[in-house]
Amino acid sequence: MRTWLASGWAKWVVVLLYVAAGVTGFGIVNTMVSLKYETRDPGQCLSDVTGRDLCADLRACQIETVAAAVLATVLLGLHVWASSRTPGPKPD
Repeated sequence: MRTWLASGWAKWVVVLLYVAAGVTGFGIVNTMVSLKYETRDPGQCLSDVTGRDLCADLRACQIETVAAAVLATVLLGLHVWASSRTPGPKPD
């Protein structure tokens, strides 16, 4: 496990998780715009256009964004830790 964390693949997984956090963060903004323009009352959650529950979509985007960002940060920390403990070439 330590060698995988120290490899280049771990870096790509971290980058992809941060990209996923950015995309779902954009989903939060998009859903908030939908809440403003597709509902009649400020407390209403059902879209008049699509009939979707926008509050549930917003909550799901928030959870996914936080989960991806936390997971990426933990994986990045483990990658740095594993890289520092992996023995390098011995000096002559």
